[in-house]
Amino acid sequence: MALEWIGSVTTAVMGLAGIGATLWTQKRGRDNTLAVAAQNRTQDRKRAAYERLLTQAIHTTEFVGGADIIWQRNAQPPDVDFESFDAWLLLDLYASPTFLAGYQAWSGAVGRLRDILQELPEELPWYEAEVDIQESFRGEKDDMEDLLEALKDIARRELSQ
Repeated sequence: MALEWIGSVTTAVMGLAGIGATLWTQKRGRDNTLAVAAQNRTQDRKRAAYERLLTQAIHTTEFVGGADIIWQRNAQPPDVDFESFDAWLLLDLYASPTFLAGYQAWSGAVGRLRDILQELPEELPWYEAEVDIQESFRGEKDDMEDLLEALKDIARRELSQ
């Protein structure tokens, strides 16, 4: 008779273990759901940031590449500033090191093209300048466009994961 309580205690312990396992499973499920939701929000923000940065890059590339042909050199650039605080804030918050390096390489190419244009007299379009200036401009323009395509590829790769 002294051992009759063992069955009741065993049932109670197993019941408590079942409740504990259920609570632990629910917590893991909730934590996993929250982690997936946070990851999805981060990916959505990254997608929006990359779209904005790439739109700026495309407009800037078209504007600088079309200098003296489509756009007058002294015309106002499109409503984007690829070197703005906003662009660098987006890069700092959401860009991977690979995307950041690609963006910096592309913006360096834009700067080199703008430098070539600034060295020319205002009344002389780049395509009528000396041959070495024309070749420099075309080479830098090709580099800028290649770097933009590489930047798009980086964004596609990162956003498809």
